Amino acid sequence: MIAGPAAAIATLLPTNSPAPMIPPIVIIDTCRGRSERLSVFCSWAGVAMALIRGSAPFRYLGRHADYTCRMPAVSAGLLLYRRRGSEAEVFLVHPGGPYWASRDEGAWSVPKGLVTPGEEELACAHREFREETGFDVERGGERDLGSFRQPSGKRLRVWAIEGDCDPAALTSNFFAMEWPPRSGRSERFPEVDRGGWFASAEALRKILAGQRALLTKFYAEVA
Repeated sequence: MIAGPAAAIATLLPTNSPAPMIPPIVIIDTCRGRSERLSVFCSWAGVAMALIRGSAPFRYLGRHADYTCRMPAVSAGLLLYRRRGSEAEVFLVHPGGPYWASRDEGAWSVPKGLVTPGEEELACAHREFREETGFDVERGGERDLGSFRQPSGKRLRVWAIEGDCDPAALTSNFFAMEWPPRSGRSERFPEVDRGGWFASAEALRKILAGQRALLTKFYAEVA
């Protein structure tokens, strides 16, 4: 009955069902990647909830319904830093595209991107740094700052690594979007339009609000 070696079986008892007390069987296959289809078979109508690592990412859709397990998207990035005297400066990037063109404070970010299915998070962090800046940071010596939940619900994993680069030499990959809106025309924009080195006070002003916690941790534990 169970598909795959990582599948799990949970039995659930309803709180207000008039049906005989024969628990339904919920077959749950492990979620891989950001979304995976799950087949859930219930013997009663009601709400079927399965705890996966302390959460229940299911909504009851009816008997013999097909359920989706929606796992938070995961991004990974590198916080490059260099020492100038007694203080550490961090390298941040400004997102490209028309929606960010007029924003400065509270708009900058660590170079980061979504982890692809099966990809190691640290490998993703290095790949995204290279794609968004054109700089290839040698692996080794990374300090894991941990994971930070973002306002969007994504989880951002960040490593700090010491190094240096010239912001004037930055080259970024591109993305396409409809622009102007509802024009039917597609335009290409750089993922990152500039980068810069910032001391602690300015970096905390420049960085996105959802990433300030990682800078605070960096300055407390690394710098």
